Amino acid sequence: MDSPGKKCVGGILLSRISYVREEYGNEGMERLWKHMKEIGYDGPTDEKDIKIAKMYPMDYNILFLKAYRELFGESDFVRLARGAPKKKGFVGLFLKWAGTPEMLIGKAGYYWKKMYNFGELRAEIAGKNSASIKGIDVSPDPVFCNFLTEYFIGVMENTSVKNIECEHVRCIHKGDDKCEWSLRWGKEKQKK
Repeated sequence: MDSPGKKCVGGILLSRISYVREEYGNEGMERLWKHMKEIGYDGPTDEKDIKIAKMYPMDYNILFLKAYRELFGESDFVRLARGAPKKKGFVGLFLKWAGTPEMLIGKAGYYWKKMYNFGELRAEIAGKNSASIKGIDVSPDPVFCNFLTEYFIGVMENTSVKNIECEHVRCIHKGDDKCEWSLRWGKEKQKK
């Protein structure tokens, strides 16, 4: 894994650290830092040293996700990914007032560029209750593809729809020229 020049904002790391502390306490976060270092992490380990808007190597993000999955398991990895859009930050603020899948999908590329300095995310409505999300140079590692698949479901859970499915139909790590996700959802939730 080597993603020279590819970076993400520190807010991403801080929100994930916050999740670990909420779920596993300080002890869980210390175990995660230790495991991250064992697999090659050499970045800051004190949250005070991580700035929300500063760009950090994407490798930090990848190592965090790999270590997290190895320590806490696949089902919690899914919970982390689906819960990430609900945290504070660029996307979290937007989701507070965005209520439709169409609005979210229309802004996907814009928010990608706010959080990452590489790649391009193109999302479009593909038909009734479906969308296509294409990622050009968005994933430096298969673990990030897995994360994004669940993350997209988490984003959609913030709208009025239910029965959300996301399938990673094309992947650069399997020889395709880009990553692509097929997103489908059911009827809107009943208003109370």
